[in-house]
Amino acid sequence: MTGNQDELVAIKVASARPLSATSLGAVPGAATSGSGSLWVTTPSAEDVVRVDLRSGAVGDHISVSGEPGDIVSGGGAIWVASTLGASIARIDPATDTITQTIQLGGANPGALVFAYGRLWVADSTDQALLELDPSNGSVRRTDSLDVAPSALTFADGVIWAASYDSGTVEEVDQASGQVLATVHVGNGPSDVAFGLGAVWVANSLDGTVSKIDPQTGSVAATIPVASGPAALAIGGGSVWAADQYSGSVSRIDPERNAVTAAIAVGGRPASLVLASGRLWVGDAALGQTHRGGTLRLLTTQRGQSLDPAFFVNGFPPDSNGLAYDSLVTFERTAGPAGFRLVPDLALQIPAASDGGRVYVFHRRPGIRYSDGGLVKRFPPGIRARPQSWVPRKRVPVRDRRRGRLSATAAYVLAVPRRGHRRRHREAHDQPDHGRS
Repeated sequence: MTGNQDELVAIKVASARPLSATSLGAVPGAATSGSGSLWVTTPSAEDVVRVDLRSGAVGDHISVSGEPGDIVSGGGAIWVASTLGASIARIDPATDTITQTIQLGGANPGALVFAYGRLWVADSTDQALLELDPSNGSVRRTDSLDVAPSALTFADGVIWAASYDSGTVEEVDQASGQVLATVHVGNGPSDVAFGLGAVWVANSLDGTVSKIDPQTGSVAATIPVASGPAALAIGGGSVWAADQYSGSVSRIDPERNAVTAAIAVGGRPASLVLASGRLWVGDAALGQTHRGGTLRLLTTQRGQSLDPAFFVNGFPPDSNGLAYDSLVTFERTAGPAGFRLVPDLALQIPAASDGGRVYVFHRRPGIRYSDGGLVKRFPPGIRARPQSWVPRKRVPVRDRRRGRLSATAAYVLAVPRRGHRRRHREAHDQPDHGRS
């Protein structure tokens, strides 16, 4: 449990202490329990790892193509969603083989839940909830939602669908498919779970967990946890949150609505399963940090450059992501999480203003150059012109008022109305601490 390998960490629920770790050989994704085993997806390796609940030993690897994402147990089978394949695979736990593959066309199966004898699929492409008959894989019903669902749970005849993009949770009646309520929670809901009389939502971009009262359909409490809560589990009278960027698991007291313990597991914990008196944590290796070096571009085009300042009339090459940072980016991981927009140089993803035309980005502190030096201010004369409201440029923009950019400045990007030119400016909300 040093954070140096991809592993499954077992924590004893009663004492909240790590017991053991099982090497997985690849970055773990979602996990579930069923048929006396744990089942963990490894999107980059495109397989599902079966782990014995008693010994913690790896029993088998089942190949699942298309970067397997979410996984659930139900109806005597294990169900796995393929992120890139737009399909659901049924694994028979008696034989560890795929016995059925359900094709979903253009749907994006971002999350699964097995409830009321049916398999429910969150389709973020069409903003819908699909009800599948597990006996033959047919789609029995498609319920339209107001948001793009990214996580699911169920309780008392209701499906709760969280949306990472909109920061909301929708309550859907499983019998009629009608949306009963929409609850605004924090930024970037990454997981949702029901238990202990409440609906719990992990807000990955805020570092909080929201507690929803299902009777009133409102947030009863917002609980600060560590950085990047990615997954939830409920058991042992507590709510557990995997804090991906803090290398820890937070234990929440549901009565006090407060964190009572933080268990260090190292690495990047991203999935949780509670089974057999243990909390199982899918924990990815931290990886090696790297600064500096040389990036070489091989191209058949003359005059090609890696300098992002030259890409003013088109999209920059994908290789720029290896050498430059941007205000926001997509999370660099396999599986459904790779479709999530996350802050990079920005502190958070802002809400739109001025009718959806203006986005204010506050840049995070502690930015360093490739040689490790701390950025106190950016050199004058550096300028970028964004080509749309999405900030693709990896270089800072010159402060026109003082000829340089403070380390705490905010970007303001505006989307043009039809017939108007795009405008771009900066606003300084704090003084330039790097100025001498």
